[in-house]
Amino acid sequence: MRFYTMQHRYDCGIDLHARSLYVCILSQSGEVLVHRNLPADPDALLSAIAPYRDDIAVAVECIFTWYWLADLCRREKIPFVLGHALYMKAIHGGKTKNDRIDSRKIAGLLRSGMLPMAYVYPAEMRGTRDLMRRRTYLVRRRADLLAHIQNSNSQHNLPEFGRKIAYHIHRFPRVQDFASYARLVKCAKESAGKRPGSSGQKIGNVHLKWAFSEAAVLFIRANPCIPVATTTTPVLGRNVGSPSRLIGWPSRSLYITMSLSTGGCVLLPPSPEITGKRCGVQPYP
Repeated sequence: MRFYTMQHRYDCGIDLHARSLYVCILSQSGEVLVHRNLPADPDALLSAIAPYRDDIAVAVECIFTWYWLADLCRREKIPFVLGHALYMKAIHGGKTKNDRIDSRKIAGLLRSGMLPMAYVYPAEMRGTRDLMRRRTYLVRRRADLLAHIQNSNSQHNLPEFGRKIAYHIHRFPRVQDFASYARLVKCAKESAGKRPGSSGQKIGNVHLKWAFSEAAVLFIRANPCIPVATTTTPVLGRNVGSPSRLIGWPSRSLYITMSLSTGGCVLLPPSPEITGKRCGVQPYP
């Protein structure tokens, strides 16, 4: 979890919606200077913060409508902070919730240096990312429908019916960071020497988790010499052939391949050469 710790004379917290936004501006002493509802319009926002433009930072929770606000702050050279929605919920959760309270809490977190940050995706790459995510959704729906067709095809013993992903990897300094972003890392909860379980399972990219899970299943299906899921090794104490054990391999391979490629971006076809056909390979530690 990363926090925004830069200090400014004024801190602006915004509770953003599709058609409106609630603005709260605090001074360094915590005095509320502006606290009102505005239409989600660039001119209205710039007019509200105009008296404090000399040294102000703007913070907003990471929801689906933040693109235009980030572009506006970048164009106007205003520091912009995107708050991590799940972490913020854990920090400023309360019994009462409305736009006025939320904007005040966001401004307070920004002022105190306790605002958890989310990654502000570059404007030139957002369109590609959004299209890929929507394509993933449609592909999964297509697979569900094709499964029914394949089942009918198999029932009647009919002939059998006769993809590329690009990703920039340099935003992750280590393979561990990429694995954590892909929801492949279990974060332990520990207190007083006890570990009751794990947390953070919904923090990260659900699309990558799904893709790597599918890759692990396909790898097991294409390599019958891998021990089946019911076989347990005495060293690992886990199922060698289970997808949960193999799911880390594709993520590490993808990270290394993309890190070595030009520009940190590579196109990967789902060919057998990518998954490999070697058998008896020991799990990566």
